[in-house]
Amino acid sequence: MKVTIKIPEGVSVSQSLAVLTVKGKYGEVKRDFSSPYAKVTPAGELIVVESPKDHKRYKAQVGSFCAHIENMLKGVVHGFRYEMEIVQSHFPPKVTVQGSTVNLENFIGEKHGRKVTLAKGVKAQVKGKTVIVEGADLEAVANSAAKIEQMSRIPGKDHRTFQDGIYITKKKELMS
Repeated sequence: MKVTIKIPEGVSVSQSLAVLTVKGKYGEVKRDFSSPYAKVTPAGELIVVESPKDHKRYKAQVGSFCAHIENMLKGVVHGFRYEMEIVQSHFPPKVTVQGSTVNLENFIGEKHGRKVTLAKGVKAQVKGKTVIVEGADLEAVANSAAKIEQMSRIPGKDHRTFQDGIYITKKKELMS
């Protein structure tokens, strides 16, 4: 089985062993594509994903690799954004971003703040009651947003009734 993916203009693709590096306007994304079931090779203006057999397991690996590569290409061309909403009904929380760290203070009246370090290449900003997380790597952006959401989790309380926290409200691909 063999699948080809066209590389968009302004994007450079290189490979070292099984690590594919994609560079574009919004940054650089690297991913390891080592597998006995499929092989990824850049060839001119195409990326070729092929497997030696047409067995179900081999086809599944080729499909997964193609989806990851397409997300990498979308990320370096357009970028990804997660928007999160700060919800409060008890104490007004203070959310700040310092470099690659998101700080949450005065959450449900706590004296000590909570901190989360963002993944490499991910940026966050706070605009009023909205936290925006952006980057070129979809997986890194999603994991950073999930960490922020988990930071504001309240153990021992029912989240359906005690809804203070920071929650993901929108996930989208940026269009340039």
